[in-house]
Amino acid sequence: MKRFLLSCLVVAAVTGVAAYGGALVLEVGNPDANSEAKGMQALVVARVTACHEPAKSTVTASVLQLKDGRIQRTPLEVRPLATAGTFAVVGSITPNTAAIELAVTNPEYKNYEPRVLIRRDAAGIQWASLKRFFSAPPSAGDVKMLLEE
Repeated sequence: MKRFLLSCLVVAAVTGVAAYGGALVLEVGNPDANSEAKGMQALVVARVTACHEPAKSTVTASVLQLKDGRIQRTPLEVRPLATAGTFAVVGSITPNTAAIELAVTNPEYKNYEPRVLIRRDAAGIQWASLKRFFSAPPSAGDVKMLLEE
């Protein structure tokens, strides 16, 4: 519980500082809190915040699995929601335990592509497993560590 609370505090602090500085931030949330996403049977909701024009952002999502020590990516569908900069990630995941990777790009931020990695298993999305990557995509080691948590 302490680890979860600490993670929440760190995310809140990073988001607050980033919003003040004008950074590009990708937030991930539970689709049960958004009736539009819930109606689409979304896996997660992605929200782009703290950029000047979140509606110009593009969010991509993939299921990541390890095959022979290499990352295998399977794209998931990303649908924009009514609120600008908010997206529903839709699709099925087989097998039950896998990592979901979300990434955001925005023309204003050129080569900057923040990413989020989160584990999903038979019990659903494991919110406490969320990992952020700011400058480089997750490595096979990052995915392996997340899946073994």
